[in-house]
Order: sequence, then structure tokens, then C-alpha cells
Amino acid sequence: MNLKNSVHRAWTGSSRCSGNCSSTFAAGLARPAPRAKTRQHRGCCRSTGFPPASFNAKQQQQQPAAAASSQQRLDAAGISQLVRSNPSLLQLLGSADGLSVQELLDGVINVVYAVHGPSGSVIIKQALPYVRAVGESFPLSRDRMDVEAAAMQLLHSCCPAHVPRLLLYDASSSVLAMQYLPPPHHKLLYAIRQGQVLPGLADQLAGLLSSYLAHSSLEGLQPEDAAAVTERLANCDIVAANEQVVLLGPFNPADPGNRWTSPQLDGAVQAIWGDADLQAAAADMLQLYRSSKQALIHNDLHAGNLLVAPGSLYLIDWEFATTGPLAFDLGCLLGNLMLAVLGLQGMEQAELLLQQQQQHGREERQQQGSQQQQQHEGTGAEGQRASRRQQAEWLLQVMQDTWCGFQQLYPSQLAAAQASAAAGTGLFAAQAAASSSQLLLDSCGFAGCCLIG
Repeated sequence: MNLKNSVHRAWTGSSRCSGNCSSTFAAGLARPAPRAKTRQHRGCCRSTGFPPASFNAKQQQQQPAAAASSQQRLDAAGISQLVRSNPSLLQLLGSADGLSVQELLDGVINVVYAVHGPSGSVIIKQALPYVRAVGESFPLSRDRMDVEAAAMQLLHSCCPAHVPRLLLYDASSSVLAMQYLPPPHHKLLYAIRQGQVLPGLADQLAGLLSSYLAHSSLEGLQPEDAAAVTERLANCDIVAANEQVVLLGPFNPADPGNRWTSPQLDGAVQAIWGDADLQAAAADMLQLYRSSKQALIHNDLHAGNLLVAPGSLYLIDWEFATTGPLAFDLGCLLGNLMLAVLGLQGMEQAELLLQQQQQHGREERQQQGSQQQQQHEGTGAEGQRASRRQQAEWLLQVMQDTWCGFQQLYPSQLAAAQASAAAGTGLFAAQAAASSSQLLLDSCGFAGCCLIG
């Protein structure tokens, strides 16, 4: 559950349903422990130091953009004018002739365009003072674009294989231009819906998480650097909204955002609200989210913000970023993948029902002589169900392998990223290893909040 899903519900009116790394995680998922694997970091991140020398708390990248008031929404013509007025973007695209501007409508919060030129492409993103898909009745601070630009600037410098490059940022109109990720990059969400099984996904996720969380860790920074990062990326309005949607609202019977399938889920919802232990655990997770400032976290990590291609994985939409607990990003990812597993079970049942209805209709229309062909088609339905089951099993294994890979990679990456502060003692790696059991518990706690919300 995240703010974007909440916005989508408001827009559509749809309902909301309410040690040993292998053995520990397997116990939680009732899955067998995987065979031991040797994981090596593939050098996707550069130890350039965090934050970069160019970073300070007051800095903003200002470049000329098309003339626009602070409230004006840019249409395709405005985007074209912006690009034509910026020499660096024109150089990347090739020329002003033959530009193609396409609005991307699969998001709900911002205005996003893909601009294609003779020799390149870019993504242009604008934050409005409200949610694009809802309108002015759902206000949202435009400061989120300041945060996204800063987070991309910081993290691309050390994780260029996982964070798109920031090309331009104009604070006056809340517009940024970023690296275009060409096909076959597509959202992990769509890959799961389409029934895809992606080899190596767990290794990529473990590398992504361990790299940006280690390289943005505040543990080894000088106090003034840690204060600068925390100040610039406080993102107070977005954090408060996300907190309300994920960690407060679902556990409050009076929250107007709570919706579920009634009467089928009435009993389950009342059980959640009446469970004192669960309510106490949710309060603990809220306190951790508010108090912990371990690293720069994405704060909205789900399958819709992960772009995948063979051998490639990018994390996009950094507008929710802030300093917070490592466990929140880990838990959001694990909870989102578990939701996908549960959704696949529902898809299997729905596909079976559809096949049965289609077969029944054919039986009424066709003559007795075609029954053998219908039986053959029924066998195909069983094959589809097996495919969904296999996909769900694969996702469960991805969850387990991602955690195990993160646990193996994070201490060494943290030690490397903060080598100067640790003076070569391995202090931070030792701390990370010692706290891994608690990190898993906290991650599972946040995953549970995502599942309930």
C-alpha cells in the first residue's frame, strides 16, 4: 500500500482489501532454504563518496526552461518549447526537427512525457501543486520535485546502473528531465501481470538495495554532511501523507480512506481493528519510521517503480525519498511481492472460472462431434493454472533470495562506502552484520503494514 495506490482509489472509487538468513526467512514463508550461492557485487556502484562534493543543503539545479507560471501545466507544445530552448537537451535529442512528444498516462501523480528526437530520447516530468489524476481537490506539495532531483543527483553519482541520470532541473516550474530507458525496459508490475518469470531478478534486487542504501548511509558521514542530507531531503509533506496511508489509516476504524469488499471481508477487518497485539506492533513500526534516519530511502518501493530488462534494473520515481530506516524500503518491496503472490492465486482462480464459462458456452453451441476438441482446450486451462502456480513459487523464492543476497552484500558495501570514516576497521560492516536479525524483523513488520493497507 502506498500513496499512489491511495490516490488511484480516490480517483477510481475502487475498493481496498484490507543468524541464518535462509532458515530465518524460510520459516516466515514456509519455504525450503536455497542452496548456498556465492554472490559478487558486479561493480554497479562507484565509491565516489556520499554526498558528492557538489552537494549542499541549499543547492538547486537551475536551468532555463519554457516560460511558465508556477501553477501552469505543460502540454505537449510547452514540452516541445522547453526542449527547443535548452541546448543540452537539443544536443542529446539531435535537433529541433522531427521531435515527437508523447504523454505517458500510466502514472497518477505527475505529468510525464517521453520526447524522442533523431538521435536520442528523454523523459520530462512536471510536478503540479495537486495530484494530476484527481485535480485540485487533492493538493500535494511541489517540493517533492526538489527532493526527486536531489535524490537522483546524489544516487546516480554512486549507483549509475540503478538510478537514472538527471539531465535538467528547473525549480521555478517544477520540471526535470531525466535519462530515457528504452525498450525492452518495462515495469516489473507489468511483467508479473503478463506471467513472466525473470531469471536473476533476486540478484539484481539485492544489488540495487544494498548499493543505494549502503552508499547513502548516514552512519559514516561527517555530522555536517549527515545534517545537510537530512535537511534537504526531509520531504515533510510527502512523508506525513505516506505515514497516514501506510502506518496510521489502515489501523484506525474512523479513517475515511479505509475500504474493503463488504460483507466478505467484514470479519477480517474487524479482527485487525480488534487485535491489541497487532495494533501495538503497528505503533512500533510507526515509531521506527518516524525516528530512524539510517540512510536515504526511496519510500515508495513497489513493482510499479522498478523497470526491468534482461540484465538491467532501475528504480524510478524518487519524489517520496527521505532519510529513514533501511527496513522500510526492504519491507515495502517484500510486502509488494507478497501481494503479487496473493494476486496470482486470485488470477489463477479467475482464469479457471473464465475457462469453465467459455467451455460451457461452447458446449451449448457446438455439436456432439466437437467434444474431443473442447476436452483438449480444457487441458490448456490446467497448463495456465500450473504456470500461475510456478510464477507464485518463483516470486516467493525471489523474496527469500533477495533478503539473503542483501544480507551478504550490504556489510561489505557499507564498509567500502564509508571506508574513510571507518578508518579501515570494518566497524560499520560489523555493526550491519550484528543487526541483521533485527533488520529482518523490522522489514517483515513494514511488509505486514503494506499487506494490511
